[in-house]
Amino acid sequence: MVYDLDGLRRLVRYIRAAGIRARRAVEDIEREKRKALRVKWAEDSLLEVVDSLSRSTSEEKRQEVEEFFWMVEEYKVSVFAQELGTSLPVSEKRLAEKLKRIRAMV
Repeated sequence: MVYDLDGLRRLVRYIRAAGIRARRAVEDIEREKRKALRVKWAEDSLLEVVDSLSRSTSEEKRQEVEEFFWMVEEYKVSVFAQELGTSLPVSEKRLAEKLKRIRAMV
């Protein structure tokens, strides 16, 4: 994936979120494990839809998958570093709805 300027700005937040996550994991590893389980399904789903892409995949579906990628990253921020806020509305329900739309596309 090639990042545009917006994507690069987001990466800075994601690095900050990873730092917060790491510090908190040192303090309470069991809590970290519980949170990691909350996001695992989204990460696994992202891998699944990325793996399903082929040369014949429509541009529309590719765009939806990219949007899902950013949603998963924002969801991780909301779970592990909530104080940073998210750049878009994200929840398990929104992720599941986006995933359903992607799976229905060609």
